[in-house]
Amino acid sequence: FPSHDRSFSATGYSGTTANSQFANANFVRGGSSPTVVLSAVSRSDGYGQNIKFACTFNANGDSLELRGNSYHAQVTAGDRYFAVCEVKYSGPSGAALAAANNLKGVYLSIQATVGGTNYFVQDQFLASSDVALIDSNTLVLKTPVLIVPSGSCTVFRMNVTIIGAGASTGSPEVEIGRMAIWKV
Repeated sequence: FPSHDRSFSATGYSGTTANSQFANANFVRGGSSPTVVLSAVSRSDGYGQNIKFACTFNANGDSLELRGNSYHAQVTAGDRYFAVCEVKYSGPSGAALAAANNLKGVYLSIQATVGGTNYFVQDQFLASSDVALIDSNTLVLKTPVLIVPSGSCTVFRMNVTIIGAGASTGSPEVEIGRMAIWKV
C-alpha cells in the first residue's frame, strides 16, 4: 500500500485506512451491528502500510468485510485469476489473542458476477462453530484459481471478511496487507 492515509467514515466504521486500490472500497458489516476502528499501520519491512481492524463483535457470526474495487471491465471469459493476502491477527494492542476471545476467522475471496450469477473462490482460516481462535499469528491466504465464466461480467473483485465468535471484553485486531489479484 502507498504510505499515505485517508479518513474513513461509514456506519460502524471509524478511523483512517491506507490509501490504495481500496480507496473507494466498500466496507460492510453483517450480524448484530459489530463496529471497527480502522488504522493504517506501517509495515516492519518498509513496504507501505497494512489496514488494521480493531473489531468489536456482539454475537457469534458477526462480520466485517472489505470489498475491493471491481475490475470487471478488465477481465475476459476464460481468464484465470487467484488472490493473495497477508493477515496478521492478535488481541488488543498486539496482546495475545486470548485477551480478545471472540475472533472466529478471516477469509479471502474473489467474487465474479457474470450473467447475474455470483461465483466465488476462497481461502480461509476458521475456528469451529463454537470455538474462537486462541493464538496470535501471521499467515498468507491464497485462493484457488477462478476461471472467469462466459457472459456479461459486472463485478470482479477481492473481498476480505472477518468473522466474530461472540461478544467479549477485548477487541481482536486484524491487519490486512500485501493484497493482490494475479492473472495466471
